[in-house]
Amino acid sequence: MSTRTITALLGAVAVGALLALTPPGSPAGSDPVLPLPSPILPSLEPSPPDLTEPLPDPGDVLPGDDPGDVLPGDDPADPGGVTGPVDPGDGTGPPDPDDSEGSPPGGKHGAKPRPADPDDPGGDRYPHPPFAPINGDPNATLLQRLYDAQAEQRSLRNRIETTRARLAGAEATVRTTKADQAAAQRVCDVALGGVRHKVLSIYKSGAPYSLYVALQPTTGPGIIRDGAQGRLSAVQVAVQRLASLNERLTGAVAERDALTRKLTDLKGQLKQATALVTRYLDRTAGQVPDAGLAVLGDGSLLWPLRGSVTSGYGNRYDPYYRSWQLHAGIDIEAPTGTPIRAAAAGRVTRAGWFGGYGNYSCVIHGAVRGQPLSTCYGHQSKILVTNGQRVRAGQTVGRVGSTGASTGPHLHFEVRLGGRPTDPRLWL
Repeated sequence: MSTRTITALLGAVAVGALLALTPPGSPAGSDPVLPLPSPILPSLEPSPPDLTEPLPDPGDVLPGDDPGDVLPGDDPADPGGVTGPVDPGDGTGPPDPDDSEGSPPGGKHGAKPRPADPDDPGGDRYPHPPFAPINGDPNATLLQRLYDAQAEQRSLRNRIETTRARLAGAEATVRTTKADQAAAQRVCDVALGGVRHKVLSIYKSGAPYSLYVALQPTTGPGIIRDGAQGRLSAVQVAVQRLASLNERLTGAVAERDALTRKLTDLKGQLKQATALVTRYLDRTAGQVPDAGLAVLGDGSLLWPLRGSVTSGYGNRYDPYYRSWQLHAGIDIEAPTGTPIRAAAAGRVTRAGWFGGYGNYSCVIHGAVRGQPLSTCYGHQSKILVTNGQRVRAGQTVGRVGSTGASTGPHLHFEVRLGGRPTDPRLWL
């Protein structure tokens, strides 16, 4: 067979393949179109409303009439409008304040302080003196139930903060992936246009047919030569990139939606927990001081110093540890070195360094049904008493400072019954 005949046959194959790429109904002179659809990813459902709230400013202390139990952005006067008990997630539910047949106070953690634990978002970063055995005492039972409810409340608040942070990360991933996806789509469109332009230029070039190469169907459509192979490879890479981004975006959207649902659920639980804490606080205010004040000579405690109360009793976003913690007393603002007076006569039971409280001392003033009533003084610059020492009401026991987990000079003042913290303002 002559060279001229071979060339003619190759040319016929090339032209036939190119014409086969022309869509039905196109005029013979129109541009051939490669059957390479531009990869268009399905649009995702609209993003749900943003339920996140800004994190509280770590420098803000949250005092108020609702002793410290205010979630940033919530109405302090509205505990949530839910009066039912919070479900801790184990199917048992918390004890109701009016249910004497409820589960034992302390639950699975026991009637004792909950120490700091990375796996327990309700644990205390601040230490507590030992809790006295309850032994059926109604005041100790009530205070332990209050402590348990506060632990559940701050656990939920810390879990909410963690979920908010994770949700913000998921939303950022969705945004950046969508931007990457749009950029990849543009790259794919450019690469696909390059392949079409190259095949068209081959078709119109009039070059010798012997320079054309017919691809097998499994390799890819079209007839290409010169740089067309590279352009087709670029399309394949862009399509793979788009598929990968689509998979990533699907996962990010699923995570975002799951975290949004979780955040909504946690907020609902928090409203119930806050309502329960409020009920226990109300019962504590009406029951505990009446019994405890009987052991005091004049029926009340002295203020340990003069100053403004800058932070109340209850759960708060701690400015030092930057997480929700139980504020077991009140903070009274005063300059460093200000004398601290004993709130009542008694005996010193603790004097020294005590974790986040820094220099810390406690004075026991008596006992109610075996539950010791004591006052404690934290963050002192200097302790002026020793363990076992007897003190009189109004005696100087230390000086104001900023030791331990403190952000400035002040007195952290506590009133404890059986070692369990109460609101000092009920006693003063």
